[in-house]
Amino acid sequence: MDKKEQIRRGLKELLGNKAGSGSTTVLATVDAVNEDEFTCDIDDAGIKIYDVRLRPVLNEKEGITIFPKPGTWVLAVRIEDSQEWMVVAVDEVDKYRIVAGDMLFEMKEGKYLVQSGAENLGQCIDDLILQMQMIYAPKNTAAITAIQLRFKQLLSGA
Repeated sequence: MDKKEQIRRGLKELLGNKAGSGSTTVLATVDAVNEDEFTCDIDDAGIKIYDVRLRPVLNEKEGITIFPKPGTWVLAVRIEDSQEWMVVAVDEVDKYRIVAGDMLFEMKEGKYLVQSGAENLGQCIDDLILQMQMIYAPKNTAAITAIQLRFKQLLSGA
């Protein structure tokens, strides 16, 4: 064991004794993400930690959730003196999700989802373009269709 590893192991032991049991932080890779439960499973050099929270409190209220990309690094912290863990930083983001009241904003795979209640921005724009095509079809339907395809590349739900 080299000097760096001895220091790291000594610090882990020291912090573990002070915080109760085990480390208070861990730098690990993401094995899997459960978007429905807002958790992920992580691996710290062969030590598996399951159901690591992506939000501090897992309830029906949601503000901002960052979903890490599987196979990438995350920094997780122990929640108070419990055996519960929470991700506080991610190396690579798979999806951002922001909820405020009945408003939803998501960003995933280069597309955006903007929703308010049952209304979806992508679908509204798609509906608008379809109506425009009925009015302007004889004039320049190809240009309108090209605009519609550009919106579909940007917005999910369209």
